[in-house]
Amino acid sequence: MNYLSVLPQLKPYYTAEEIALALSCHRTSVVRQSTLENWPYEEKILQGGKKRLYPFSSLPATIQIAIQKHYAPAPVPPVTGHLSRPAETFGLPTPGSYTAAEGRLPHHADKIARARADLVAGYLTAKANGKSKKTKERQHH
Repeated sequence: MNYLSVLPQLKPYYTAEEIALALSCHRTSVVRQSTLENWPYEEKILQGGKKRLYPFSSLPATIQIAIQKHYAPAPVPPVTGHLSRPAETFGLPTPGSYTAAEGRLPHHADKIARARADLVAGYLTAKANGKSKKTKERQHH
């Protein structure tokens, strides 16, 4: 199997902020390293002013690998967690249920999405099982 065929579609250009996020460092560290190593870039006017756009194919191999690891999707198992009914039974989309054509979330955003899906599914389970204990106590008084 060709290694490149299994890689996700990466963007052709990355900003210093995106590279810094992949490297877990500050944007200025990326700019400083790019200047020292003479990375090619295109300067574009984007929202927020001028931005350097670094072509992915021209970045050093170590930087390309870090970007691939950070922005490549990890396989996501269906969200069921501790719930008696999985989120799918409520007709809710779950993280990982989207197709590759729709794109993937970065790992940290996927963790947040899974937690939210768990929370909503838990709420719907509680709602389906009746009123909360606190509400029942208030009704008796």
